[in-house]
Amino acid sequence: MIDIPKDEKVQVGKAIDFLRKKEFKKNPSFKIECFIETICSKATYVKLRKIPLKESEIYDSLLAKLNLIYPYDPREQTKLFHTEKLMEDAFIHRDPDEKKLLDSLINYYSTSHSVYDRLKYIVVLCQV
Repeated sequence: MIDIPKDEKVQVGKAIDFLRKKEFKKNPSFKIECFIETICSKATYVKLRKIPLKESEIYDSLLAKLNLIYPYDPREQTKLFHTEKLMEDAFIHRDPDEKKLLDSLINYYSTSHSVYDRLKYIVVLCQV
């Protein structure tokens, strides 16, 4: 079985908590107790933001409640990193097509269901 790499689990846990809090502002069903119901205890939820949990299923279940997935497919990760690199290069070198690249990137992230894509999309929107 494919597992979330141990060195990424805390990052994913922090992302889950960040996105849950963001959703809670709009929807009270994202209160911690409701959000973690049938998945894990509150103590486990607090831990996943600080230390990697052994079971990736907890992360996957919590991400699913946010309508997100972890990008297990290396091809998706490669596509994401390539797109990020293009965007970074455009900002560093002030590419004349920067606006088009940014629009493309925002469009890609807005349609993705990967947790990393969603977070990056939020960050990009905050910077625009």
